[in-house]
Amino acid sequence: MYLDIYFDGTGVNLNSPTEEKFGKSVVGYAFLANPAAEVFVDSKDNSKLCIRVDNDDTSRNPYEPEHVKIYFPGTAAKPCTYQDQHYLRLAAVYNPTKISSLLLSQHTTTNRTGAKGDGWEHNLQHAIIVTLNFILTRRQYNPTEPIIIRIPAAYSRGGITAIAFSNQLSELLDEMAIPQVFIEEMHLIDPVAGQSYGKSQDTAKRLEYKKDLYQVDPTRIGSRVRNVFWYGAAKEKRGAFTDQAPGAFSTGRMILLPDNVECKRHYLYACHKSIGHPDRKGVTHAAAAWVFQRIAGSLFPAANGREASWAHMADEFYPSKRDRSFSDVVSAESPVKSEDYTNSILYDVFHCFMHSCTDKVTFEQALKEPGYYFNAILAWACKNSNFSRITGLAIADLPYDVVAQAVQCKSRLDIALFAIRYNQDPSTEHYAITTDANIDHQTLEAIITAPPEEQAAFLAEHLSPVTGIAKDQQVALGAVYQAKARLRASSAEKKCPN
Repeated sequence: MYLDIYFDGTGVNLNSPTEEKFGKSVVGYAFLANPAAEVFVDSKDNSKLCIRVDNDDTSRNPYEPEHVKIYFPGTAAKPCTYQDQHYLRLAAVYNPTKISSLLLSQHTTTNRTGAKGDGWEHNLQHAIIVTLNFILTRRQYNPTEPIIIRIPAAYSRGGITAIAFSNQLSELLDEMAIPQVFIEEMHLIDPVAGQSYGKSQDTAKRLEYKKDLYQVDPTRIGSRVRNVFWYGAAKEKRGAFTDQAPGAFSTGRMILLPDNVECKRHYLYACHKSIGHPDRKGVTHAAAAWVFQRIAGSLFPAANGREASWAHMADEFYPSKRDRSFSDVVSAESPVKSEDYTNSILYDVFHCFMHSCTDKVTFEQALKEPGYYFNAILAWACKNSNFSRITGLAIADLPYDVVAQAVQCKSRLDIALFAIRYNQDPSTEHYAITTDANIDHQTLEAIITAPPEEQAAFLAEHLSPVTGIAKDQQVALGAVYQAKARLRASSAEKKCPN
């Protein structure tokens, strides 16, 4: 069965004051266009669901349909009524059941302004509680049934909530040993954490729990995710809206993706508002309409055919802060660019550390000190890398010189080849692999679990023996990589360009 979950942006509900100003968000439009049965939070028990019906029949079981959808308004959103359905401000009252007491909280925030996404942790916790209860209840009917979760649209801080949701849900499902549940796809529409919250170093230092609330981690996609589609607004200039993106080394606001997760990046000639709101007072915003078409599979229903520019609303007054790191990727003449993202998670976590850590610490020191705050992220990255998936080894099991070479294998293909070669002879000298070759995600995934003889044939096909001058160059480059890993992160930004 399918469970579709929608996360809206700060202050946004289906019919709140925000909609009067900017128009309904692309999340709201996509949610309403989805023909699945709508379930919503039971106002009498916030851990349970009810199903929307067109009459007064309230006996229908919300856990029975084969395809359901649920909408979570953004943080600090005001309650509203839309088409006779009341959409609550979530997490105001809890009565959760069936999951670890660490996730249960009676704590409420006193600041609901929305300026910093207040109530964020409550929204995340509530989504986790509702989803887990749905999974556990559904499995009572059919314990072996696959449950496929999809996040068709998550915008702004809703996108950040979706990232944290995916990682926490993945970890909980693994801890509870619940099989056959995964997140098939996530559509992250200009995810923005705001202020310094999305910085990798700040996230690494943040306690996992605070006041019994699981903290929002804007940097890590869960291992049970299959596909991520990221949409970035290239013309957003506000400093408080710095992008959270795969490969965002220069801003220190990375999204780290396990190697099993396929990812596509879409850059759009838009600002944060125009990528997230397809219609503003009868004028269609081309960027958000394009996003809607991608996630809903149909053209956006423009009311009168009027269309604004791709960058509409980008010229509204606010102090110009800074261009985004990908601001020149698109233009008015070429407003969309799409590309596959194939970086290895080990490569990304190394460069994330070297670019965002301000401590006078080397990568080697961070790797060898279990108590150092970044160590847990390094261990998580290794666990979710193609290297670990092929070799079965944790980062603590490896000689440091092997790790120093592994984190320089940029693509998922390169690290897979490195792992296969390491498996063949762990005792020999190993050097980072750079092939610049392209291979589709499904083919590579099949090789990860293939028998050793198939992996060996794959290695021979994609990697020729290195001899002569090329071998000397490989040895020299390997020495450079060893030296890079021994640089202090705080001094390495100019020495380790992207």
